[in-house]
Amino acid sequence: MTKKIDRRKNYYMVIDTETTNGLKFPLVYDVGYQIVDKKGNVYVRRSYIIYEIFCKEKEKMSNAYYAEKLPQYEADIASGKRTIKTLYNIRKEMLTYIEEYRARVCAYNLLFDKRALNNTLSFITNRKYKNFFYEDTEFCDIWHMACCSLLQQVTFDKMAYNNEWTTPSGNVKTSAEIAYRYLMRDADFEEAHTAFEDVLIETELLLKGLRMRLTSTEMEVVYNPWRKPQPPYKEYVRYVESLIAG
Repeated sequence: MTKKIDRRKNYYMVIDTETTNGLKFPLVYDVGYQIVDKKGNVYVRRSYIIYEIFCKEKEKMSNAYYAEKLPQYEADIASGKRTIKTLYNIRKEMLTYIEEYRARVCAYNLLFDKRALNNTLSFITNRKYKNFFYEDTEFCDIWHMACCSLLQQVTFDKMAYNNEWTTPSGNVKTSAEIAYRYLMRDADFEEAHTAFEDVLIETELLLKGLRMRLTSTEMEVVYNPWRKPQPPYKEYVRYVESLIAG
């Protein structure tokens, strides 16, 4: 699926990864992405299994967080739904599309996906290469966008409170799954936790943020954006509890 490039438009490459090897040095075995414009028109869609990790690192794969999904991956590969490629070819194609479309790379918690892809490149090349993307690549964190806008709405606070979307420490959750539940007003929605399927929901969250006309600062990649919705949420909780107390 490709469409003609219109230089008057801004394009966004939304990516997602699934990883193994823990959180300290995550390695990507599943990567999905699509290129869209701000109206949601899709120009490129891709879903790949990384050969060097999925096929050659069986022990690491058996310990993946979502290892129970491995039989489904095998079935999808056999049916042609998912394609196995080397990281070299996946990266080459992604970088080509980024240059062609002058696309900004976006993800929900982009710092994690970027680090995981860097780790995987470093691991596969025995540390010869460590940066998956070019230095001049532009990035955008959909998580930060959501935390600056969607997840600061009073209606979100109400839905989160009613559905107990909080951590043991009392902070409101801000994951892509929670944000999409709120966006769609579907408290029972669950992420697929497969890269391309999660790209689809993250794209909807990106498009929502673009429609809300966020500033360039609110689209930046920052550490711990989850902190931003906490003050308004906790203020809402205090207000509700004061009403209950009479």
